[in-house]
Amino acid sequence: SFPQMNPNPVLEVDASGAIVFYNLAATETLKGLGLENVRAFLPGDLAVILRELEQKQQRQFYREMCIGGATFAETIHLVGMFNVVRIYATNITELKRVEQDLRHALKESQQRQAEISALLAGSRAVIEEREFKEAAWSLYEVCKNLLGAAGGYVALVSEDGSRSEPVFMDSGHLPCTLDPELPMPMRGLREQVYHTGQAVYENNFSSSEWAGLLPEGHICLDNVLFAPLAIKGIVVGVIGLANKPGGFTDNDARLAGAFGELAAMSLYNSRALEMLENSEARFRSVAQTASDAIITFDSQGRIVLWNHAAEKTFGYTAAEAIGGLYVMLMPDRIRELYRDEIFKALTTGRSAFMGRPFESVGLRQDGTEFPSEFSLTSWNTQEGLFFTTTIRDINERKQAETDLQRAQDELARRIKERTTMEERQRLARELHDSVSQALYGISLGAHTALALFETDRAKVTEALNYV
Repeated sequence: SFPQMNPNPVLEVDASGAIVFYNLAATETLKGLGLENVRAFLPGDLAVILRELEQKQQRQFYREMCIGGATFAETIHLVGMFNVVRIYATNITELKRVEQDLRHALKESQQRQAEISALLAGSRAVIEEREFKEAAWSLYEVCKNLLGAAGGYVALVSEDGSRSEPVFMDSGHLPCTLDPELPMPMRGLREQVYHTGQAVYENNFSSSEWAGLLPEGHICLDNVLFAPLAIKGIVVGVIGLANKPGGFTDNDARLAGAFGELAAMSLYNSRALEMLENSEARFRSVAQTASDAIITFDSQGRIVLWNHAAEKTFGYTAAEAIGGLYVMLMPDRIRELYRDEIFKALTTGRSAFMGRPFESVGLRQDGTEFPSEFSLTSWNTQEGLFFTTTIRDINERKQAETDLQRAQDELARRIKERTTMEERQRLARELHDSVSQALYGISLGAHTALALFETDRAKVTEALNYV
């Protein structure tokens, strides 16, 4: 009764291979599959299975069978007490479909995991490698292995856009006599990438219109894929991959495009770093050759840059000054006087000292003080707030100003003295002229009186009255 009540098909076969029993579920299952003959449940190699069980002294065998488009799991069991073979069949079609879906999902998950791991490895290369060539090689290797390509290259577009200049080439262990330094004209699929900014691939390259563009000595290409390196929407290079077994796919193009973006980031970072290093080198060159002391310190007031002029001005070597506090260059009274402004500058980057020169007093290593003129600027970075001050020893200028003032005072004194002398001389001249005129009149009157003394005494009296 137990096999009869089983909801799954159950059959019994005797030693001759004849079916001696099958339950209702067997007929119902076959009917659902559009079949009638219950022998459909019998394995075609049942006799072989039974001999194998006997040889191995086993009583049970498992196998899967396809019946009427459905998959059944069958357990073949030897029932000694009845001298029959009992077959238990279970429709596992849905289970197999779910299993297949799970396998497919697992495969996709593994593929995505491999893609993520590869992209992470590429990202690390962008971060860790300073030189573009090293970063590009690392990215290319990861991308090539992920996609399963055999070889390829990375090239940058020339400034005029007429050709690609190889950064490196990988023939994939195939014979290649082509000069790796030879510029590649911008044509064919590379030209498409350059104009569209999209990855392209060709899986039948040898029969394509592009095959005739290959130069002599180039490796044999079955399929190719090109992805752009673009900076701010402008294609500046390409990643080329070739000879993948089975050909490239749209997903391969998508992934190659992602690695192209990472390579473009690396190129941008490399160029930016080179410009920054050149700019820093120029700044240091100007700073070191400047005649004024140039000092940079951080928001803690610790000196990070000390040029040659600062060494001469303050007496500290760069090794002695760097890491020290900026306030060591000020006398104590100046520190107290400007304490609030110094604190404000270090904490906010703003101060009354910013943007215009100030005169103050500097303190040398030997304890001597000197008049100075300084200007202060601030700049913010990811590492924090920094300040640069330019300090000039104005002792000679102050002495020159004192000498000039002394000279001006002396000149004013002399001008004043000269003015007094000239006034005296003018008064003397005027007095001289006046006296001279009076004396001349006296002389003239006297002469007239003498001439008329004997002839006209009245006129003599008039002449004497005139005198």
